[in-house]
Amino acid sequence: MVQIRTDSGLTANNLTPEDFLALEQAPNIRPHVRGSFVENLTTTETDIWPEAAPLVLPTVAAAVAMEVVSSSGSDDVAPAVGARTVRITGLDAGYVRITQDIALAGVVPVAIPTALRIVERLEVLTFGTTETNVGVLRVRIVAGAVVQSHTPALWGQSIQSHFGVAAGETFLLKRFQVDLPQSIIASFRFIAVDAAGKITSSSKFFTGIIGNLPAPLPIGFLCLEQTTVRFLVQFASGTGNDASAIISGFAIDNSVL
Repeated sequence: MVQIRTDSGLTANNLTPEDFLALEQAPNIRPHVRGSFVENLTTTETDIWPEAAPLVLPTVAAAVAMEVVSSSGSDDVAPAVGARTVRITGLDAGYVRITQDIALAGVVPVAIPTALRIVERLEVLTFGTTETNVGVLRVRIVAGAVVQSHTPALWGQSIQSHFGVAAGETFLLKRFQVDLPQSIIASFRFIAVDAAGKITSSSKFFTGIIGNLPAPLPIGFLCLEQTTVRFLVQFASGTGNDASAIISGFAIDNSVL
């Protein structure tokens, strides 16, 4: 049993150094590394997100039907050229993390069997001669074709900064690393949002960054179960450039807390 304070609820705002150390020593922790993410620099706070249109997550308190599609006909289960099958990870209606393997059909959308609240990751599972995806792979909500996951051509896995915290687990974000193409002042913020759209915790933990940050920055941001975590960035100036980030931390089964 890990001993942490529960008097006012476990949130990013009341997590002490003692709590942080206790969580790091908890049994049944699962490391999480949240890929590499890119976006055009903007002076408006926004998700780190590669699509031209802003990220719009499902607003209903339920899972929604989704589909996967490629911008290239070469990403098809039949031709031995691009991506043939993909594995999609996300949270279902009960906030349970599941994986679903899908056979692609090129530019024709393929329905994902189980409805999802949030898509966390897409990875190319099998492929042809290119050994990866030829076109851009997108997971999108069927109603309105709203994109939820973006995999650039030839990348083999999605680049996105939002993810979910499953039922029965707590996620502790330990550090992040950001690389900027030039000296730019920026601020970064993490927020956790529940199914009703309410922000359950928020941490604008670092501002006034100038230049590249090659070394991971240690932080402590706690996300409770059944929430969606979003990584937001805002730049003081500059457009048309790309930034990248790597987020790492670990999930803990609530049964040990």
